[in-house]
Amino acid sequence: CSESIAGEKERGTIATLLVTPTKRSYIVIGKASALGITALASALISFIGLIASIPKLVGTDLSLSAYNISTILMLLLVITVTVLLFTVVLTIVSTFAKSVKEASSLSIPVMIVVMLLGATSFMGTAASTNAALYLIPVYGAIQSLTGILSMSITPLCFSMFLLSSIIYIGLGAFILTKMFNSERIMF
Repeated sequence: CSESIAGEKERGTIATLLVTPTKRSYIVIGKASALGITALASALISFIGLIASIPKLVGTDLSLSAYNISTILMLLLVITVTVLLFTVVLTIVSTFAKSVKEASSLSIPVMIVVMLLGATSFMGTAASTNAALYLIPVYGAIQSLTGILSMSITPLCFSMFLLSSIIYIGLGAFILTKMFNSERIMF
């Protein structure tokens, strides 16, 4: 993500792209789609790794037969939506930055927050039953994964996480479009 937009700003190629007759919103969609496809491929690989490691995560004697297809699909949805959310956030950071180095350094606080929120999963063995907590972007994903793996997630909590994440992704895409329309940010 850092290279995608900040790298073009640094090299000066974004200016050429922005003066074409193509709408800037289409450029945003194209860039976000390319990054999203790459991120989704990575998410799929992570998903396969997660499915392969479930027996070791929850106990050595457990087989995958304890999880049905809906559980596996929920895991895939959580990973997919979370990866797309990260992609949008890091693309916004890249768009705000003037160089790849600046984009990378601005991404560090985002990653620290993600790691700190990820550490909260070690504090308990079951997911929270408070549906409002699933509205918090990264924390909701962690709670959803914990709930799915421990088979304690409620449909309401999962729906709250999924809906709020989709809204955050849409909001991020809207912000990106506004950023691309701002000459001050792009140049």
